[in-house]
Amino acid sequence: MIFVVRFGVLAAVLAVSSSAHAGWLELSGFTGVDSLPKTVKLGNNTDYPEQRPQTGPEFGVRAGWIAVPLSHFELGVEAELTMTASWTGYGFEGSRASDFAPVFGYRGNLVLRYADEPRIKPYVLVGAGGAGVLTNSPYLADTADPQLYYGIGAVVALGGDFDLRIDARQGWLPTESGEGATYELLLGVGTSFGRPPPPPPPVIEEKLPPALVAKALPTGDGAPDEATPPAPTPPPAPTPPPPDADPDHDGITTNDACPNDAETVNGFEDEDGCPDAVPAAIVNALDGARAVKFEPKRVRLTDAATKALAPALEVLRTHPRLHVDVIAHAAADDHDADLAKKRADAVRWHFVEEGVPEDQLAIVVGKPAGADDPPIELTLHVAR
Repeated sequence: MIFVVRFGVLAAVLAVSSSAHAGWLELSGFTGVDSLPKTVKLGNNTDYPEQRPQTGPEFGVRAGWIAVPLSHFELGVEAELTMTASWTGYGFEGSRASDFAPVFGYRGNLVLRYADEPRIKPYVLVGAGGAGVLTNSPYLADTADPQLYYGIGAVVALGGDFDLRIDARQGWLPTESGEGATYELLLGVGTSFGRPPPPPPPVIEEKLPPALVAKALPTGDGAPDEATPPAPTPPPAPTPPPPDADPDHDGITTNDACPNDAETVNGFEDEDGCPDAVPAAIVNALDGARAVKFEPKRVRLTDAATKALAPALEVLRTHPRLHVDVIAHAAADDHDADLAKKRADAVRWHFVEEGVPEDQLAIVVGKPAGADDPPIELTLHVAR
Protein backbone atom coordinates (compact mmCIF):
# COMPACT_ATOMS: atom_id res chain seq x y z
CA MET A 1 0.00 0.00 0.00
CA ILE A 2 2.81 2.40 0.82
CA PHE A 3 4.22 2.00 -2.73
CA VAL A 4 0.85 2.94 -4.21
CA VAL A 5 0.64 6.11 -2.09
CA ARG A 6 4.25 7.04 -2.85
CA PHE A 7 3.87 6.75 -6.60
CA GLY A 8 0.52 8.57 -6.43
CA VAL A 9 2.15 11.58 -4.77
CA LEU A 10 5.02 11.54 -7.29
CA ALA A 11 2.53 11.40 -10.16
CA ALA A 12 0.67 14.44 -8.76
CA VAL A 13 3.99 16.29 -8.48
CA LEU A 14 4.84 15.55 -12.10
CA ALA A 15 1.35 16.58 -13.23
CA VAL A 16 1.58 19.96 -11.52
CA SER A 17 5.04 20.54 -12.96
CA SER A 18 4.11 19.63 -16.52
CA SER A 19 1.01 21.88 -16.49
CA ALA A 20 2.92 24.97 -15.40
CA HIS A 21 3.10 27.85 -17.82
CA ALA A 22 4.73 30.30 -15.36
CA GLY A 23 6.95 29.83 -12.39
CA TRP A 24 10.53 29.93 -11.15
CA LEU A 25 13.31 27.63 -10.03
CA GLU A 26 14.52 27.40 -6.40
CA LEU A 27 17.76 25.68 -5.30
CA SER A 28 18.92 25.21 -1.71
CA GLY A 29 21.14 23.22 0.59
CA PHE A 30 20.18 22.22 4.12
CA THR A 31 21.32 20.46 7.26
CA GLY A 32 19.59 19.24 10.39
CA VAL A 33 18.79 16.17 12.50
CA ASP A 34 17.09 12.96 11.33
CA SER A 35 15.53 10.87 14.11
CA LEU A 36 14.98 7.25 13.02
CA PRO A 37 12.74 4.66 14.75
CA LYS A 38 14.64 2.38 17.15
CA THR A 39 13.23 -0.68 15.35
CA VAL A 40 13.69 0.63 11.79
CA LYS A 41 13.77 -2.16 9.23
CA LEU A 42 16.60 -0.66 7.14
CA GLY A 43 19.36 -3.24 6.79
CA ASN A 44 17.00 -6.16 7.59
CA ASN A 45 18.71 -6.93 10.90
CA THR A 46 16.47 -8.88 13.29
CA ASP A 47 19.02 -10.73 15.39
CA TYR A 48 20.86 -7.71 16.90
CA PRO A 49 18.31 -4.92 17.50
CA GLU A 50 20.95 -2.39 18.54
CA GLN A 51 22.85 -2.89 15.27
CA ARG A 52 20.54 -0.70 13.22
CA PRO A 53 21.06 2.83 11.79
CA GLN A 54 20.80 5.37 14.60
CA THR A 55 19.63 9.01 14.73
CA GLY A 56 22.25 11.38 13.25
CA PRO A 57 22.96 14.66 11.46
CA GLU A 58 21.37 15.08 8.07
CA PHE A 59 22.67 16.91 4.97
CA GLY A 60 20.94 17.46 1.66
CA VAL A 61 20.20 19.47 -1.48
CA ARG A 62 16.85 20.53 -2.85
CA ALA A 63 15.50 21.72 -6.21
CA GLY A 64 12.01 23.15 -6.50
CA TRP A 65 9.74 24.60 -9.15
CA ILE A 66 6.96 26.99 -8.12
CA ALA A 67 4.59 25.96 -10.87
CA VAL A 68 1.26 27.58 -9.98
CA PRO A 69 1.51 31.11 -8.49
CA LEU A 70 -2.00 31.86 -7.13
CA SER A 71 -3.56 35.05 -5.76
CA HIS A 72 -2.71 34.30 -2.11
CA PHE A 73 -0.69 31.09 -2.36
CA GLU A 74 2.18 29.48 -4.24
CA LEU A 75 1.92 25.81 -5.22
CA GLY A 76 5.08 24.00 -6.20
CA VAL A 77 6.99 20.73 -6.40
CA GLU A 78 10.40 19.79 -5.01
CA ALA A 79 12.95 17.01 -5.30
CA GLU A 80 15.43 16.26 -2.50
CA LEU A 81 18.51 14.10 -2.05
CA THR A 82 19.67 13.55 1.54
CA MET A 83 22.34 11.73 3.54
CA THR A 84 22.08 11.01 7.27
CA ALA A 85 25.46 10.33 8.90
CA SER A 86 24.37 7.33 10.98
CA TRP A 87 26.21 4.62 12.94
CA THR A 88 25.07 1.23 14.16
CA GLY A 89 25.24 0.25 17.78
CA TYR A 90 25.54 3.25 20.06
CA GLY A 91 27.90 5.31 17.93
CA PHE A 92 30.84 6.84 19.80
CA GLU A 93 29.37 6.47 23.29
CA GLY A 94 29.16 2.71 23.84
CA SER A 95 31.32 -0.37 23.94
CA ARG A 96 29.27 -2.30 21.39
CA ALA A 97 30.45 -2.75 17.82
CA SER A 98 29.69 0.37 15.79
CA ASP A 99 29.93 0.80 12.02
CA PHE A 100 29.26 3.75 9.77
CA ALA A 101 25.85 3.18 8.19
CA PRO A 102 24.83 6.27 6.19
CA VAL A 103 21.18 6.50 5.20
CA PHE A 104 20.52 8.02 1.76
CA GLY A 105 17.14 9.46 0.88
CA TYR A 106 15.35 10.52 -2.28
CA ARG A 107 11.94 12.12 -2.23
CA GLY A 108 9.48 14.47 -3.87
CA ASN A 109 7.38 17.14 -2.14
CA LEU A 110 4.19 19.00 -2.91
CA VAL A 111 4.39 22.46 -1.26
CA LEU A 112 1.66 25.04 -0.61
CA ARG A 113 2.93 28.43 0.62
CA TYR A 114 1.01 31.48 1.86
CA ALA A 115 2.40 34.35 -0.23
CA ASP A 116 0.66 37.57 0.86
CA GLU A 117 3.55 38.49 3.19
CA PRO A 118 6.71 38.80 1.05
CA ARG A 119 9.19 38.65 3.97
CA ILE A 120 7.95 35.47 5.69
CA LYS A 121 6.03 32.74 3.84
CA PRO A 122 4.69 29.87 6.00
CA TYR A 123 3.90 26.62 4.22
CA VAL A 124 2.77 23.01 4.51
CA LEU A 125 4.07 20.08 2.50
CA VAL A 126 3.48 16.37 1.88
CA GLY A 127 5.91 14.04 0.24
CA ALA A 128 6.99 10.52 -0.54
CA GLY A 129 10.18 8.78 -1.48
CA GLY A 130 12.56 6.22 -0.15
CA ALA A 131 15.46 5.69 2.25
CA GLY A 132 18.30 3.25 1.85
CA VAL A 133 21.30 2.19 3.92
CA LEU A 134 24.77 1.55 2.42
CA THR A 135 27.27 0.07 4.86
CA ASN A 136 30.06 -2.42 5.40
CA SER A 137 28.56 -3.48 8.73
CA PRO A 138 28.48 -7.29 9.01
CA TYR A 139 25.08 -7.02 10.68
CA LEU A 140 23.29 -5.12 7.88
CA ALA A 141 22.37 -5.60 4.26
CA ASP A 142 22.21 -2.73 1.75
CA THR A 143 18.44 -2.22 1.50
CA ALA A 144 15.93 0.53 0.74
CA ASP A 145 12.41 1.16 2.07
CA PRO A 146 9.60 3.55 1.05
CA GLN A 147 8.86 6.64 3.13
CA LEU A 148 5.91 9.02 3.54
CA TYR A 149 5.96 12.30 5.48
CA TYR A 150 4.35 15.70 5.99
CA GLY A 151 5.66 18.92 7.48
CA ILE A 152 5.37 22.62 8.16
CA GLY A 153 7.89 25.45 7.83
CA ALA A 154 8.59 28.96 6.71
CA VAL A 155 10.71 30.75 4.11
CA VAL A 156 12.31 34.00 5.34
CA ALA A 157 13.64 36.50 2.78
CA LEU A 158 17.27 37.44 3.44
CA GLY A 159 17.55 40.08 0.72
CA GLY A 160 18.27 39.86 -2.96
CA ASP A 161 17.36 36.37 -4.25
CA PHE A 162 18.43 34.52 -1.06
CA ASP A 163 16.11 32.88 1.47
CA LEU A 164 16.37 31.13 4.82
CA ARG A 165 14.17 28.04 5.16
CA ILE A 166 13.10 26.15 8.29
CA ASP A 167 11.41 22.71 8.10
CA ALA A 168 9.87 20.45 10.75
CA ARG A 169 8.63 17.05 9.51
CA GLN A 170 7.13 13.78 10.65
CA GLY A 171 7.38 10.69 8.47
CA TRP A 172 7.00 6.93 8.50
CA LEU A 173 9.39 4.08 7.66
CA PRO A 174 8.79 0.33 7.87
CA THR A 175 9.80 -1.25 11.19
CA GLU A 176 9.83 -4.79 12.52
CA SER A 177 6.27 -4.32 13.82
CA GLY A 178 4.76 -2.23 11.01
CA GLU A 179 5.34 1.53 10.56
CA GLY A 180 7.49 3.77 12.79
CA ALA A 181 7.63 7.56 13.04
CA THR A 182 10.63 9.59 11.88
CA TYR A 183 11.26 13.22 12.81
CA GLU A 184 13.36 15.83 11.01
CA LEU A 185 14.33 19.40 11.86
CA LEU A 186 16.06 21.15 8.94
CA LEU A 187 17.63 24.56 8.34
CA GLY A 188 18.66 25.64 4.85
CA VAL A 189 19.72 28.57 2.68
CA GLY A 190 18.70 28.86 -0.96
CA THR A 191 18.30 31.11 -3.96
CA SER A 192 15.83 31.46 -6.82
CA PHE A 193 16.02 32.00 -10.58
CA GLY A 194 13.32 33.70 -12.62
CA ARG A 195 11.16 34.75 -9.69
CA PRO A 196 9.08 37.82 -10.67
CA PRO A 197 9.62 40.97 -8.60
CA PRO A 198 6.94 41.83 -6.04
CA PRO A 199 4.11 43.95 -7.45
CA PRO A 200 4.42 47.70 -6.87
CA PRO A 201 2.18 49.24 -4.22
CA PRO A 202 -1.21 50.38 -5.55
CA VAL A 203 -1.43 53.95 -6.76
CA ILE A 204 -4.13 55.92 -4.97
CA GLU A 205 -5.78 58.38 -7.33
CA GLU A 206 -6.53 61.73 -5.77
CA LYS A 207 -10.04 62.87 -6.66
CA LEU A 208 -10.93 66.54 -7.05
CA PRO A 209 -13.64 68.00 -4.82
CA PRO A 210 -17.07 68.14 -6.56
CA ALA A 211 -16.99 71.96 -6.71
CA LEU A 212 -13.76 72.00 -8.75
CA VAL A 213 -15.02 69.20 -11.01
CA ALA A 214 -18.15 71.24 -11.79
CA LYS A 215 -16.10 74.31 -12.69
CA ALA A 216 -13.92 72.26 -15.01
CA LEU A 217 -16.90 70.92 -17.00
CA PRO A 218 -17.75 72.81 -20.26
CA THR A 219 -20.76 75.16 -20.31
CA GLY A 220 -23.60 75.07 -22.79
CA ASP A 221 -21.67 76.92 -25.51
CA GLY A 222 -18.75 74.54 -25.31
CA ALA A 223 -16.35 76.89 -23.48
CA PRO A 224 -15.25 75.98 -20.00
CA ASP A 225 -15.96 78.39 -17.19
CA GLU A 226 -12.98 80.30 -15.98
CA ALA A 227 -11.89 78.95 -12.63
CA THR A 228 -11.94 81.41 -9.79
CA PRO A 229 -8.30 82.16 -8.88
CA PRO A 230 -7.38 80.95 -5.42
CA ALA A 231 -7.17 83.51 -2.67
CA PRO A 232 -3.62 84.60 -1.91
CA THR A 233 -2.02 82.85 1.01
CA PRO A 234 -1.61 85.25 3.93
CA PRO A 235 1.99 85.76 5.00
CA PRO A 236 3.04 83.81 8.08
CA ALA A 237 2.80 85.64 11.37
CA PRO A 238 6.15 86.91 12.60
CA THR A 239 7.79 84.69 15.14
CA PRO A 240 7.76 86.40 18.53
CA PRO A 241 11.18 86.95 20.03
CA PRO A 242 12.14 84.44 22.71
CA PRO A 243 11.46 85.64 26.25
CA ASP A 244 14.41 86.85 28.24
CA ALA A 245 15.52 83.83 30.28
CA ASP A 246 17.17 86.06 32.89
CA PRO A 247 15.34 89.42 33.09
CA ASP A 248 17.04 90.45 36.33
CA HIS A 249 20.51 89.47 34.98
CA ASP A 250 21.57 87.69 38.14
CA GLY A 251 22.77 84.57 36.29
CA ILE A 252 19.94 82.34 37.60
CA THR A 253 17.77 81.11 34.71
CA THR A 254 16.02 78.10 36.33
CA ASN A 255 14.05 77.96 39.57
CA ASP A 256 14.37 81.74 39.95
CA ALA A 257 11.82 82.58 42.66
CA CYS A 258 12.25 86.33 41.96
CA PRO A 259 12.76 86.64 38.18
CA ASN A 260 12.51 90.44 38.22
CA ASP A 261 14.70 91.06 41.28
CA ALA A 262 18.38 90.21 41.24
CA GLU A 263 19.83 87.76 43.74
CA THR A 264 21.98 89.22 46.52
CA VAL A 265 25.19 87.19 46.34
CA ASN A 266 26.19 86.97 50.00
CA GLY A 267 26.60 83.24 50.61
CA PHE A 268 23.09 82.88 52.06
CA GLU A 269 20.46 81.19 49.85
CA ASP A 270 22.22 82.42 46.70
CA GLU A 271 20.45 79.79 44.57
CA ASP A 272 16.84 81.00 45.00
CA GLY A 273 17.28 84.15 42.87
CA CYS A 274 15.89 86.60 45.44
CA PRO A 275 17.48 89.59 47.17
CA ASP A 276 18.11 88.87 50.85
CA ALA A 277 20.24 89.70 53.85
CA VAL A 278 22.11 87.28 56.08
CA PRO A 279 20.12 86.85 59.32
CA ALA A 280 21.74 88.47 62.33
CA ALA A 281 21.71 85.14 64.21
CA ILE A 282 23.96 83.57 61.57
CA VAL A 283 26.29 86.60 61.47
CA ASN A 284 26.66 86.60 65.27
CA ALA A 285 27.23 82.84 65.42
CA LEU A 286 30.01 82.98 62.83
CA ASP A 287 31.55 86.05 64.47
CA GLY A 288 31.86 84.06 67.68
CA ALA A 289 34.70 82.08 66.10
CA ARG A 290 36.91 85.19 66.33
CA ALA A 291 37.21 84.49 70.06
CA VAL A 292 39.06 81.19 69.44
CA LYS A 293 42.57 81.31 70.91
CA PHE A 294 45.42 78.80 70.53
CA GLU A 295 48.32 78.04 72.78
CA PRO A 296 51.65 79.32 71.41
CA LYS A 297 52.94 77.12 68.60
CA ARG A 298 50.11 74.61 69.24
CA VAL A 299 47.27 73.38 67.05
CA ARG A 300 44.82 71.63 69.39
CA LEU A 301 41.52 73.26 70.33
CA THR A 302 41.12 74.15 73.97
CA ASP A 303 37.85 73.82 75.85
CA ALA A 304 37.37 77.57 75.57
CA ALA A 305 37.89 77.42 71.78
CA THR A 306 35.36 74.58 71.45
CA LYS A 307 32.84 76.62 73.45
CA ALA A 308 33.43 79.64 71.19
CA LEU A 309 32.71 77.50 68.10
CA ALA A 310 29.48 76.00 69.47
CA PRO A 311 27.10 78.66 68.00
CA ALA A 312 28.68 78.28 64.56
CA LEU A 313 28.39 74.49 64.83
CA GLU A 314 24.67 74.80 65.53
CA VAL A 315 24.18 77.13 62.54
CA LEU A 316 25.92 74.66 60.19
CA ARG A 317 23.81 71.79 61.50
CA THR A 318 20.52 73.64 61.01
CA HIS A 319 21.47 75.20 57.63
CA PRO A 320 23.01 72.36 55.59
CA ARG A 321 23.07 74.51 52.43
CA LEU A 322 25.43 77.08 53.98
CA HIS A 323 29.07 76.87 52.88
CA VAL A 324 31.65 78.44 55.15
CA ASP A 325 35.30 79.46 54.68
CA VAL A 326 37.55 78.74 57.67
CA ILE A 327 40.10 81.58 57.41
CA ALA A 328 43.32 81.23 59.35
CA HIS A 329 45.72 84.10 60.02
CA ALA A 330 49.35 83.51 60.89
CA ALA A 331 50.70 85.32 63.91
CA ALA A 332 52.07 88.74 63.03
CA ASP A 333 55.44 88.00 64.61
CA ASP A 334 56.33 84.69 62.90
CA HIS A 335 54.26 84.67 59.67
CA ASP A 336 53.94 80.88 60.02
CA ALA A 337 51.41 80.15 57.31
CA ASP A 338 51.78 76.36 57.72
CA LEU A 339 50.84 76.56 61.42
CA ALA A 340 47.84 78.74 60.51
CA LYS A 341 46.63 76.19 57.95
CA LYS A 342 46.91 73.36 60.47
CA ARG A 343 44.86 75.37 62.98
CA ALA A 344 42.15 75.96 60.36
CA ASP A 345 42.20 72.25 59.58
CA ALA A 346 41.73 71.49 63.30
CA VAL A 347 38.63 73.73 63.33
CA ARG A 348 37.27 72.06 60.17
CA TRP A 349 37.74 68.54 61.57
CA HIS A 350 36.08 69.57 64.82
CA PHE A 351 32.97 70.49 62.81
CA VAL A 352 33.18 67.30 60.70
CA GLU A 353 33.44 65.08 63.77
CA GLU A 354 30.33 66.79 65.13
CA GLY A 355 28.32 65.86 62.01
CA VAL A 356 28.94 68.69 59.52
CA PRO A 357 29.63 67.40 55.94
CA GLU A 358 33.14 68.10 54.69
CA ASP A 359 31.93 69.82 51.53
CA GLN A 360 30.34 72.60 53.62
CA LEU A 361 33.77 73.74 54.81
CA ALA A 362 36.77 75.18 52.97
CA ILE A 363 40.14 76.25 54.40
CA VAL A 364 41.55 79.64 53.43
CA VAL A 365 44.91 81.01 54.64
CA GLY A 366 44.52 84.74 55.11
CA LYS A 367 46.99 87.56 55.45
CA PRO A 368 49.24 87.70 58.53
CA ALA A 369 47.28 88.79 61.55
CA GLY A 370 47.32 92.43 62.44
CA ALA A 371 46.57 93.91 65.81
CA ASP A 372 42.81 93.34 65.39
CA ASP A 373 42.92 90.09 63.38
CA PRO A 374 42.02 86.86 65.23
CA PRO A 375 43.72 83.52 64.51
CA ILE A 376 40.46 82.06 63.09
CA GLU A 377 37.50 83.59 61.20
CA LEU A 378 34.38 81.98 59.84
CA THR A 379 32.77 83.69 56.83
CA LEU A 380 30.06 82.66 54.42
CA HIS A 381 31.54 81.29 51.20
CA VAL A 382 30.60 83.44 48.21
CA ALA A 383 30.98 81.72 44.84
CA ARG A 384 32.75 83.81 42.23
